[in-house]
Amino acid sequence: MTLLACLMLERVSPQQRFSIWPLHLTIVPWFEIGGNSLSEFITRLDELVASFSSIRLVTGDTAYFGPHRVKVTLIVPSQELSNLHQKLLSIIRESGGQLLKDNHRSRDFRPHVTNRGARGPSRKEITCRQMQIVAKLADSNERQIVQKLNFAKT
Repeated sequence: MTLLACLMLERVSPQQRFSIWPLHLTIVPWFEIGGNSLSEFITRLDELVASFSSIRLVTGDTAYFGPHRVKVTLIVPSQELSNLHQKLLSIIRESGGQLLKDNHRSRDFRPHVTNRGARGPSRKEITCRQMQIVAKLADSNERQIVQKLNFAKT
């Protein structure tokens, strides 16, 4: 199963399907888990996420990524965001999983929100209380939220 870990910046419902992404910040790009079942993997992620308080994001400048110059809003790097990213990568590796693209290494982690048209995050500071795990649906352009994981209460 191909998965992605992100922080949704718009309200989403459990098991929601979409082809146009809600505004989000990708914590770990597309990856596959190893031999573990999805439920075992989610249990490990749930324990990790519960050890974090809500994540505070501060929006920064606008930038343009890639050869198609996709407009993004940069997120000011923070230690908690970096720690979450690093620990998620560790769990994926320990589970026998792997990232699908080699160019997404932890030292290259540059937190950002991909804008949708002219629309990006509407606030300078955003508090995220959940992390979402999203799955690619086979033979489809649709994606589906497979799990919402709550950060510890603050």
